[in-house]
Amino acid sequence: MTKKNVAFFNQYSLWGGGEKWHFEMALYLKNKGHQVFIFTPITGELGKRSSQKGLTVIDVNIAKLTYLNIFFLFKLYMQIKKLNLNSIVFNSFLDVRVAAFVSKLACVKNVILRCGMPIAPKQNWAYKLAFKKGLTRLVPITYAIREEFQKNAPQLIKEIPSDKIIYNAIDLNKFSPIENHNEIFTIGNAVRLTDQKGLDLLLKSLKILKDKGIKFKAKIAGTGELEKDLKQLSNDLGLTEQVSFLGFIEDIPSFMRSIDLLAFSSRYEGAARTILEAMACNVPVVAFNTSSMSEMIESNKTGLLVKAFDQIEYAHRLQQMINDKFLRDQIVKNARQYVLQNFDQSIVYKKWVGIIFEND
Repeated sequence: MTKKNVAFFNQYSLWGGGEKWHFEMALYLKNKGHQVFIFTPITGELGKRSSQKGLTVIDVNIAKLTYLNIFFLFKLYMQIKKLNLNSIVFNSFLDVRVAAFVSKLACVKNVILRCGMPIAPKQNWAYKLAFKKGLTRLVPITYAIREEFQKNAPQLIKEIPSDKIIYNAIDLNKFSPIENHNEIFTIGNAVRLTDQKGLDLLLKSLKILKDKGIKFKAKIAGTGELEKDLKQLSNDLGLTEQVSFLGFIEDIPSFMRSIDLLAFSSRYEGAARTILEAMACNVPVVAFNTSSMSEMIESNKTGLLVKAFDQIEYAHRLQQMINDKFLRDQIVKNARQYVLQNFDQSIVYKKWVGIIFEND
């Protein structure tokens, strides 16, 4: 295999699904013999993890109006030009606005946006320039994301290929089937503690379960700006004995081994890996039917989908899962097979290699 130069550009300091994908894809390409660079804040989580694994990190600190800073853009252009990149992969619209056109000027053949959220950017001059004159491909990770662009930002992708959908994937060696034996049925979720993740809706649904006399425990893993508010809400709802906030959890496979059900409550999502990880571990999933959830879960077969954002129905479906072991067993059997067929990391990453170097 011919060694090529590829960069990943991600301006976020926090750790989320996009950062995890950039990190794992970068390591995959490095292990295949390619030269890999990471443009990211060096003090951010992606920067620190990348440095620890021997990846070359190029520090970037981007503010609201950085895309108008000619001195920053010229420096970035010179950095990219010097690296002689075959490809650069962006994580967000903001990344594209800052660096896509600059990358194209620096003669990078493959300038790619991996789009992980069902939200389209504004169609102002900055994004039009960045998308039309910078990007060579948009890769949505679900059909719902591509439909969002087609509906609300058609001019941005009019001349950019966006036909290839590549879902998230997981390492099936890490996430293997398990059988939990908790004395008290344990519900869990592992997400950032933000409004997007809908944990307030989950807590209110758990309150309904408690009022019905259903015995359960709940574990919420993660950190975020709403941590204090969510803990207060849990206290106000009288759930302090039922709900535990665990903070950031690195070992997600172990977390999955500690729960009997994943209660996924997001208001919107791209293709949540947490759902796939639960399915792979034989942990059944209940989720609101929003965004691309129906692309990941076939209700009553590989999980349960609930009308968005009906807390009463959500509580009912949680209760159904708690009480019906036969239903749980059938769902986890189907879900595991679905993940094996569609979300095996070793297969999906090969698809990405074809995209990342398609113009070479």
